[in-house]
Amino acid sequence: MVILKYLICVVNKIVNEISRNHTQVKSILDVSFNRIYELLKRKTKQQGKDYYQIDTYYPSSKKCSHCGEITKITDNLSIRKRKCKVCVNINDQDINASINIMFEGLKLHYQS
Repeated sequence: MVILKYLICVVNKIVNEISRNHTQVKSILDVSFNRIYELLKRKTKQQGKDYYQIDTYYPSSKKCSHCGEITKITDNLSIRKRKCKVCVNINDQDINASINIMFEGLKLHYQS
């Protein structure tokens, strides 16, 4: 989730796909993601801000936020930093994904 001054961008994750991780199933299913998204959307509208849900399959963690190159590496949660083969930049997986989500949200904002 990325929160700018007037813009909130969220990636809509499918709970069925997330809950396949057997070590975190109980804690994941305890949280109602749809309820959180609805509350966030309502509060955003009340405060006059814009809310965008990014596509579930948007490759936010696989895309380099510097050059836009998409890696073929599968989603391995044990790898926290990746080196881009094109621009040779070392990206932290979470920070890189949040930057990509922000840019995708800004793109949606200015398209509408």
